[in-house]
Amino acid sequence: MYSLTPQVCATLNIRKLVVEGGNFGLLRRSDRETRWHNDSAWIERFTHEPIAEVLEDWYRQPVFSHLTQTQRAKLVEERSHNSGAALAKVMRASSLAKQPYLMPRLEGLPMAFVVGEKDTKFRHLYREFGLKYHLVEDAGHNAHKEQSQKFITVLTQILSDELDSSLKT
Repeated sequence: MYSLTPQVCATLNIRKLVVEGGNFGLLRRSDRETRWHNDSAWIERFTHEPIAEVLEDWYRQPVFSHLTQTQRAKLVEERSHNSGAALAKVMRASSLAKQPYLMPRLEGLPMAFVVGEKDTKFRHLYREFGLKYHLVEDAGHNAHKEQSQKFITVLTQILSDELDSSLKT
């Protein structure tokens, strides 16, 4: 769910939510407009260009800069069977530019943030808002995929801590 995850958490009664690389919205209108301009360009490309070509460029964005050429090629191959038009529809409907800014509503909610060590964008975002986060070593933005065993270890620790905490109360 990525950036949609905090949106869901804010509307449901959830005991603990673990968020991997999730965003809680853009505060400034100018940021939303910039994001929509960027997303619109991707939507156009996913709609009209061969998906493999678009994915090649998609995985060259700064958030994926840690990927090797081999890792990038594997992701493109794995995802090239998807429909570009369908991905464009998802982007059009769920763009961060169209989501509300939820940080004020998220304060105090039972959330744990997980981020890949190489995901500088989300590490910076979480630090900027003073959020504690759990680091998955040797992983980037798709930590669960890039380092699945390390991700499971981090997730297990978070859930174990939550269980210990609930047993004490």
